[in-house]
Amino acid sequence: MLRWLHRWWKDRQKPKMTDALRQFNERMKVKTRLGTHTQFMDSLSTQEARTYRAAFDLWLVENNPEATADDYYWRSMLTSYFFPNPRREEADLKSAVALDPGNVDIWVSLGHMAVARKKWNQAIEYYEAGIKACPQNFFPWYGRAIVHKQLKRFDESLRDINVAIEIHPQLAYGYEVRGQIYDEMGELEKAVADLDLAVQSHAATPNTQKLRDKLVRKFNRHN
Repeated sequence: MLRWLHRWWKDRQKPKMTDALRQFNERMKVKTRLGTHTQFMDSLSTQEARTYRAAFDLWLVENNPEATADDYYWRSMLTSYFFPNPRREEADLKSAVALDPGNVDIWVSLGHMAVARKKWNQAIEYYEAGIKACPQNFFPWYGRAIVHKQLKRFDESLRDINVAIEIHPQLAYGYEVRGQIYDEMGELEKAVADLDLAVQSHAATPNTQKLRDKLVRKFNRHN
């Protein structure tokens, strides 16, 4: 009897690739081909997220040797969006990057977490690792530009955001940030010009227009 119970317990502890996890992986591949990781998260209901996280929990046990960096990364995303737990999210991201240090998305996520905690030097290290992993990706350059702006290192921030815009000139928030940098530097005409570009982007938001209007009013007061 005891031997049977022991075997039953060991079987329960084995990683399980469930149908829900297979469904998540297939759905994720389709959705991320059509849009961003964030848009995929936005497409999930809370109940779906709960089901998928439970499936990952069954798979990511006892350092499952078959687990991939993507498995840890996507569980961190579900945690971040639906079940906030920074400690668990960070642990999953570190497990992911240990398996795949060339994955820029993981470094960027770690950078964003460091920014949220105002750990600026750590954030820079993570974004720089992301730049090294994929220098043609917009987001680590953008992230490092934000950190430099927070630290009032406007020349460095401007260099980074210029690279980000060169990589992805269609994204409104690249111009938004550069406009904010120019505003901090006292170059209001350039700031307004960048926000004019930002509001024309397909990725512009109502906040983009509000920021543009605010800078225009500021520019007019100074002229």
